[in-house]
Amino acid sequence: MGKLVLVLISTLLFSSSGYAAKSVNMLIGDWAPYTSKTDKDGKIAEKLVNKAFELVNIKVNYKYYPWKRSYFLVKSGKGDGTFPWSKTDERSKEFIISKEPLVNETEVFFHLKNFEFDWKTPNDLRYKIGGTSGYSHVKQLEDFGFQLDVTTEEIAGFKKLLAGRIKLFPANIYVGYNLIHQNFPAEKAALFTNHPKPLNEEPMYILFTKKTLNAQDIVNRFDKGLKMLKKSGEYDEIIAGSLVAK
Repeated sequence: MGKLVLVLISTLLFSSSGYAAKSVNMLIGDWAPYTSKTDKDGKIAEKLVNKAFELVNIKVNYKYYPWKRSYFLVKSGKGDGTFPWSKTDERSKEFIISKEPLVNETEVFFHLKNFEFDWKTPNDLRYKIGGTSGYSHVKQLEDFGFQLDVTTEEIAGFKKLLAGRIKLFPANIYVGYNLIHQNFPAEKAALFTNHPKPLNEEPMYILFTKKTLNAQDIVNRFDKGLKMLKKSGEYDEIIAGSLVAK
């Protein structure tokens, strides 16, 4: 009788986990052209995630929050995953991270065209630098010994750059120009430029909470779907012509 009860419980658990895996809840922020609550052309990463999960019969639901809140809500199990994030030792301990990279990021220093700037090593960065709270460049630059002027939103950093309150502002090259052209008039947008040397070049992944039932299975299915998407050529079709720095 005891064995029968255990079998029934196991069956119910398996069925419920299978049911739960039919949809996932992703908590993300605005980071066009990768993710956006309002910009239909700013959802490249969302399209990739949707297609990859669709190939393995999983539906994706989205909720939008500030990035730092999305991160901690998923960590605590109030969402299944968040993207796109770089991989760090800390995140590898706190989350299950997809093995297949979602997109690749190129992060550069933005500055005004009237500021002559060049850099080869961190020793060349002795200027007032901005940063965005929750982004890995904050710790990276602080570890180099710099004290950053940190904002909670990237657009605030670009406004400080335009006002001369900071000299350098690190941001994804595509996200940066997207923000500039959407938030400043043409004559102001023309004042910005970027240094060609990347501060960071790294792949970006989905972070999955360890608290979701059968989370590893969901991650494995996502990786399978993303590999299928890349192999089919549709991945490149979604990316092509979209990530263009202006």
